[in-house]
Amino acid sequence: MNVKMSQAVDQFSDKDVVPDYTILSHRWMEGEEVTYQEFIKDQEQTRSKAGYKKILRACQWTLVMGGQYLWVDTCCIDNGNHDEIARNIRSMYAYYQNASFCYAYLADVRTHGDFTSSEWWERGWTLQELLAPPRVHFYDKKWRQIGSKHELRHEIAELTDIPQEVLSVDVLERMSWTTGRETTKPQDRAYCLMGLLNVSLKPNYEEHLPFVSPQPK
Repeated sequence: MNVKMSQAVDQFSDKDVVPDYTILSHRWMEGEEVTYQEFIKDQEQTRSKAGYKKILRACQWTLVMGGQYLWVDTCCIDNGNHDEIARNIRSMYAYYQNASFCYAYLADVRTHGDFTSSEWWERGWTLQELLAPPRVHFYDKKWRQIGSKHELRHEIAELTDIPQEVLSVDVLERMSWTTGRETTKPQDRAYCLMGLLNVSLKPNYEEHLPFVSPQPK
């Protein structure tokens, strides 16, 4: 989305040169998130949602950082288009990896001391959102900065069992980091790993995918 133009969601094809953009990592709030259709219509009911206010604050931070574009999964993906959903799921890791900056919004954190108790650490999708971006900054409920991934690396490593040097970690160990994490849809337990494991498959939410969590070493 173009943060300098209200309710503007710019489209870029694979052939376009994509400008620098920031990206949001967050825990979805049931019934409060803003869909693509709701965002572009800009109705009063939509503006009253907590998810809309969350998007506005992320836009404000993007402007502060001198940026123009922000990507948010809830309103930048047309969830009524199954092909678009599948394409975006396959590209999700790349979206976070190529972002110039990632805002990790912890809506259930009120103080720095609550940082490690956030539900954000228990979700399946947030694993790649932690590892893929070159720069991740964490924010509390009121959008106050908690610190960066680099500044908090010791706390993060202790909490997640993810070593600070992760580039050469093997597949089984990467999969073991998902232990204790949850996803709303059972199939997402597999799909949220695709970017981390460098695999690609077409998501199908009508099929049953058995999933066995590997044990950490």
